[in-house]
Order: sequence, then structure tokens, then C-alpha cells
Amino acid sequence: MSGRASRGALWIAAATWLQRGVSVVVLLVLARFLEPRELGVLSLATLLSFLFLSVSELGFLNALVYQRKRVKEAAEVTLAVTLMATTACCVLLLVAAPYVASFFDTPDADTVLRYYALMLPFSAIAQVAEAELTRRLAFSRRFMASLPSALGGGITVVLAVQGYGLWSLVIGDAVREVLRCLIAYVVLPERFGPRWHPDVFREMWTYARGSFAATWLDNALQNVDYLLVGKLLGPTALGLYTLAFRVAILPFVVVTQVVVGVMFPALVQVSDDRQRMNDGFEVSFRLGCAAVVLLAGGVAALAPHFLILGQEWQAAEMTARLLGVYVCFRSAAFMATPVVQALGRPGTVAALRGMWTVLLVISLLSFGRQGIAAVALAQVVVAAAMFFAHTVLVARVGGTPALRLVLGLARPGLAAGLAALVLEGLRRLGGVWTDYDAVWCFVLSGSVYTLAFGVFVLLISPRLMGDLQRVKGALTGG
Repeated sequence: MSGRASRGALWIAAATWLQRGVSVVVLLVLARFLEPRELGVLSLATLLSFLFLSVSELGFLNALVYQRKRVKEAAEVTLAVTLMATTACCVLLLVAAPYVASFFDTPDADTVLRYYALMLPFSAIAQVAEAELTRRLAFSRRFMASLPSALGGGITVVLAVQGYGLWSLVIGDAVREVLRCLIAYVVLPERFGPRWHPDVFREMWTYARGSFAATWLDNALQNVDYLLVGKLLGPTALGLYTLAFRVAILPFVVVTQVVVGVMFPALVQVSDDRQRMNDGFEVSFRLGCAAVVLLAGGVAALAPHFLILGQEWQAAEMTARLLGVYVCFRSAAFMATPVVQALGRPGTVAALRGMWTVLLVISLLSFGRQGIAAVALAQVVVAAAMFFAHTVLVARVGGTPALRLVLGLARPGLAAGLAALVLEGLRRLGGVWTDYDAVWCFVLSGSVYTLAFGVFVLLISPRLMGDLQRVKGALTGG
């Protein structure tokens, strides 16, 4: 199981890094060829389509992964439920598009929203196939469904350079989702169609309703800041915030989602052996936190290099620094939840997500009008508080001491702070270290930060070497 989980992590990492690598390239190209306001319009359209998509699965994707009996019937029920809900969401978004665009004072988002609504069924079908592959731990097959990201991103880049503006992303995303849907079903070991099994539906709904609440609140938590920034500060501020957030969130996507994506199905398989489950969880948590802090701390330390994209994006620097800290707390909190889900407690996770969302909304409504940096600071404060709440939950449900989880984040966090101080000391020398609009300076500064972090983290947390050796042994069979 350790070997399958470790190899699965590599496949998920490859898929995630491919998708996010393409996403970063697309984001940087769009930042060069679009105004902040246009990027804000695109952010709003993609955000709303994503929220509708997350609602349409009703928690049945995780319920399918959790299922151990009558798995084919469970897959058929999941597809049937998802198709019905997605069709309703598609129609609703088509009808609501002009009203939503008017609410956010972005009339040019109307038509764009309609096209994203039409992509929803393709995305939903692909998600069901990918959930079935996840249940089987068939991550190498699932990787194939990520390949259309490269083609869609390439189309977007070419069209953006040729001056297609907003529509370059719309067309690229449409190509990606259609091909993703087709490939995800082609690579299934056993294909299935939508079919209704009332008894299986009732059994799955017991788990799905808690998972749905957690997923919906999770997505609300991830995106409520975009909605409030767009409403309170306007599309230009939303464009600046979007750039800062999408750069800062990369560590969460390329590390946290990979770790959680493998941890959940793997821990389900060994949930009958609590010692084995907790041991695997703690190793994954420590390594995941170290990797996230390395990258998120790098975002904070290298934020002045936004000048590479142009003077108009410099206003996003402080926001990116704060969001780098936020991502560390958010990632640690999210990596603490798979053990709770594997023990059949998705409703408990949902309750924490709901608390997090409420606190964040209150904070943003109270301080959000002061600017995007204030929004980012509110994110940091709320995420820190919720991380500690998650450690208490894991201690009570899973048995891992809260202090052990806190130290799992604090030790690499201290290493990142020391590495940032080394880089800041070099910058005070002036000269080549302050050429923030030069790519070579960005590469040099990033290399110094990474090297310093590596030295400090091994001094502060030598246990990480043993964790890496265990993962290597699982991969090689040693």
C-alpha cells in the first residue's frame, strides 16, 4: 500500500504540475496582453462556472472513492446524479448570466459566462471518471486525462498573442474540457453509464451529504474572497488580487492537493489499522508541510519580482507576500483532514469549513474595503486560527497529538523565515540583487532562497531525511 500510494503521489504530482505549469504560463501571458480589468472579468467567469460544477456532484465523488461494495453500481449512480444536477446548473447559469454580470458591474462577462455554462456537462462527466480511477488507485491512467491541459493552454497562448483577448481563454478551456471528458472515459478499465439504483443511492447519500457540505463549503472558502473583492473593490482590484492569489496558491495546488488526493483513498484502505494509518498520515503531513512552506515562502520572498510583468502589477506585491503566509496555514489545515474523512467523519470536516467560511466573510466585510492587502491579511489571521482548530480535531478523532502537527508546520516555517532573511540581507547590498524587473535576478534570488531553506530545514528538522528515505523505500520496494 505504501508503494502504491507513493507511486500514486508521483502520478498525481505529474498531472497537477502539468496542469498548473500550463496554468501559470497562461496566466503570465494573459497578464502581459490583458489589462487588470479584463483579467478580473475572466476570473469572475471561471470562478462562477467552477462553483456551479462543485455543486453539481452533490458529494458523490468522495462517496464513490469511499465505497467498498457494489462499486460498479455506485459509479453508475454517481454518474446519473451528476448528470442530472449538472444539467440543472447549466440551465441556471445560462439564465442567470446577465444578472450576475450586472451585479458585479461587468456587462462584458455575460456572454463569457454562457459559454462556460455549456462546458459544465463535459467537466462533470470527466470528474466522475476520475473519481472511479482514484478509487482504484489507478493514478497512471488518471494522468492521461490531464494531457488536454497542454493543448488548451497552447491554444489560449497563441490566441492571446494574436489579440483575441478574453476569448483566447474561453476557447482554450472549451477544447481542454471536451478532450478531458473523452480521454477520462477511454482510459477507464471498466466503462459504465448512468443508471439508477435506489438502494445504492441511499447508502451512498449517508456519506455524500457530509462530503457535499464539506466540498461546497471548501469551494466557498476558496472563492468567497474573489466574489467580495469583485463586489467591494471592482474588476481592476479583482484582476490584481487574482494574479497575486493564483501565484501564491500554486504551492497548495501542486503539493497539498497532491498529498490529500493520495492520502484520502490510501488511508481508507488501511483505516482498520489505526497505528498504520496514523503513521502514514504523519509522514505525509511532515513532508507535505516542508514542501508547501518551501514554495509558499518563496512566493513571499520573491514577490518584488512582479515587476517583470510590468509596472501595473507592482501593486500586487504586498498582497502576494501575505498570501504566501496564508497558503502555509491553509495547506497544513487541509492536509490534516484526510485522516478524519477516512474514518467516516466528513460532516465534522464540513463543520470546520463552515466556521472558516463564516469567519472569513465577516473579516472581509469588515476590512475588505481597505484594499486587497487588507483582504490578504484577513486571510492569514483566519487561516492561522483554523489551522489550530484542525489540529485539535485530528488529535481527538485520529489520535495524532496537536503539538506534533504544529511543529510539523512551525519547523519548516522557521527555516523559510531564516532563508528570507538571508535573501533580504543580500538585497540590502543593492546592485544586482535589486534588479527586480530582470528574469536572471529572479532566478538568482530564487536559487539563494531555496539553498538557504534546504540547509536550515535539515538543521531544524533532521527527521525529514528519515521520512524521505521511507518514501524512497516504498517507491523502490526497499
